[in-house]
Amino acid sequence: MTALEEIYANTCWRTLQLRKFVNDDHTLSAWGLGLADGLEKLRGYPDLYESLILGLELVRFKCLHHEDFSVKLSGGPMHGSGTPLFFQRLC
Repeated sequence: MTALEEIYANTCWRTLQLRKFVNDDHTLSAWGLGLADGLEKLRGYPDLYESLILGLELVRFKCLHHEDFSVKLSGGPMHGSGTPLFFQRLC
């Protein structure tokens, strides 16, 4: 390896270690195994690698999940009572 390739490889390795994709004993963590599996599935699509890493980070920090981001609203009128509410529901 050239000096530039070695710097690049060490920078990538250390970044993965700091982001907890690689354990201190140089083995893949659970997140690292997920990353490795995702990279294997994306073979031939290198433009999606960064999106995979970002997606894993968002899932890990619970910013990307299956739940709604806002309160569920019924869609119908919720304020008032009696006749005005009755006519709001008819429209």
